[in-house]
Amino acid sequence: LRGESFTAADIMLSCLLHRLTLVGLYSRAVQQRPLLADYYLQAKEFPPFKSEVIYTNNMAYVFARNVPGFLWRTAGTKIVVIGAMITVVAAVAAMVLKY
Repeated sequence: LRGESFTAADIMLSCLLHRLTLVGLYSRAVQQRPLLADYYLQAKEFPPFKSEVIYTNNMAYVFARNVPGFLWRTAGTKIVVIGAMITVVAAVAAMVLKY
């Protein structure tokens, strides 16, 4: 773990530790394990970890990234087209009401 390259085991452990921070259990988990705390600090500095995992704190990003695909898979094209039409109508209405 956390040797020359970032392995699948590193991904699993660093994501688990990150989730523990999100739910407030991180300090309890690493209280008796200082090496685990050092490992997580090193993992947070790894560029791929910074670029992807940190975005999970931003719920707007998670929503925007996952909802369109979810709607497409579950409801099909009709709901996506209807949603796009509603968005266009709302944008046009906002422009008209502004002027």
